[in-house]
Amino acid sequence: MRFYTKTHQYYCGIDLHAKTMYACVMNQAGDVLVHRNIKTNQDCFLTLVSPYRDDLVVSVECIFTWYWLVDLCAREHIPFVLGHALYMKATHGGKVKNDKLDSHKIALLLKGGMLLQAYVYPAEMRPTRDLLRRRMHLSRQRAHLIAQSRIRCISIICRLWVCAWAFGEAAVLFLKGSPPAQQWLQKQTSRHGKGKALAILSKKLGQTVYAMLKKNRCFDEARFMAHLK
Repeated sequence: MRFYTKTHQYYCGIDLHAKTMYACVMNQAGDVLVHRNIKTNQDCFLTLVSPYRDDLVVSVECIFTWYWLVDLCAREHIPFVLGHALYMKATHGGKVKNDKLDSHKIALLLKGGMLLQAYVYPAEMRPTRDLLRRRMHLSRQRAHLIAQSRIRCISIICRLWVCAWAFGEAAVLFLKGSPPAQQWLQKQTSRHGKGKALAILSKKLGQTVYAMLKKNRCFDEARFMAHLK
């Protein structure tokens, strides 16, 4: 773990967002000199810190919008510290949280030597890193979609298997109470075998149940046996 322990006359903690940024500037004694919400803009930032640039260090949390600020500080020769996002949350976590408090806590951690640093990627390496991160996100999303599609396929297959098993049981029960169906089974068994004969009967029962539900009709054994022959 690398903590930033250098001392300065002024410390600037920034809670950075895409359109706005809350900046807190305090001195070595801990007095807050500036605590203001400004636009995420180079000119606004330089204007805010201009009275303190002689001995100023700037810090933000490691999020996706820090590139422009580190490049600006490098051009303006302002020391910059990138705070480790995970450890910063653990260090200054609290029940109350907003941009104003976050910027003040970042400045306090920076002044107190308790700010854990994250690696500042060089500008020439950032596009490659962003591409790899995006590729990792898409790979995970692809794997998730493939897994979900397989789960849906398995679910459909289990439902079909349950239906086939149910109508197989229905065919056995139907045969027990229907002498015409028993005679039909004997004939079909001599032609196709008992297993195929039961499969034919269960299929016909499934088709009949579908027709009954669709047309709102009751089961007619005589009509069923006529179609079965």
